[in-house]
Amino acid sequence: MSTASAVDDDVCMLAFQQGDSNSFERLVERHEAFAWRVAFGFFGDEYLAKDALQNAFLRIYIHAAKYTLRGKFTAFLKQIVIRQCLNMSRGNKPNLIADAGYVVDPRTSPSMKVARSQRWQAVREAIVSLPPIQKLALSLRYMGGQIYQEIASALGLTPKAVECLLWRARKALTPRLEGILE
Repeated sequence: MSTASAVDDDVCMLAFQQGDSNSFERLVERHEAFAWRVAFGFFGDEYLAKDALQNAFLRIYIHAAKYTLRGKFTAFLKQIVIRQCLNMSRGNKPNLIADAGYVVDPRTSPSMKVARSQRWQAVREAIVSLPPIQKLALSLRYMGGQIYQEIASALGLTPKAVECLLWRARKALTPRLEGILE
């Protein structure tokens, strides 16, 4: 993200604190795709991801007066999305039905569609079985496109600890996905 867009985010938050609801809408439009990718990567479920996203933006809306210009808005948002995912995961088990974001070639045979859907389901189930901190690291890295330093900052860890988390997650996923992704 460029410095200009970070400044724009701060300007939007400050304007929203002064009562400009359009500024909040601009923030949501600008960052909802990123926040949804992180939440979907954590849950593997379209509906839970949408709930986490709505809850995160609702918290920002309600607590906007507490926002200060100490850091980037994206870091602030990321922290809230992470907390929402963790809080929701304590009480909800994901419904692994939706193939959100998955597009099938119309020329694909029905048996190939079923096989592909089963593989996708197995991948999501494997990811959901990971400990929450590993799911978050995977989600931020592969769904959110974050680098190790950004993940470390969001999770309160060192980049080396993030590297270890991702390594452990991949190690845990390998036996579960062996033969599925070949």
